[in-house]
Amino acid sequence: MSKVICINVDGTLIFWQGENPGRVPRKGELGYGELPTINKKLIEEIKFFKRAGSEIVIWSGGGKKHAEWACEFTGITKYVDFICSKPYLLIDDKFKWLDRVETETIHAKHYSRAGHVIASS
Repeated sequence: MSKVICINVDGTLIFWQGENPGRVPRKGELGYGELPTINKKLIEEIKFFKRAGSEIVIWSGGGKKHAEWACEFTGITKYVDFICSKPYLLIDDKFKWLDRVETETIHAKHYSRAGHVIASS
């Protein structure tokens, strides 16, 4: 069974800087002093997880179209299996929400690879 890796867009895959940091831009809206920065460490981890057989899900509170744009902007579309809006509700008896991802823990448990912090909130 493959591992499913779910990744948020804003503040994780892409960082926003400028007058309104953290505000999600809408379709066709780059501006207001906002400059997107790609989380290059996370991009490398996405490629690693995909090579290891994982399924990659990209989601955004800004909606599916924003998540699709982010995949194109970061160049990861070919590694992504599913793109969606932010999940409204997750129901599982063994689910754990992570606000900060320590890839060392993930790799040690599932992939046996030294890791590092790739995202934080």
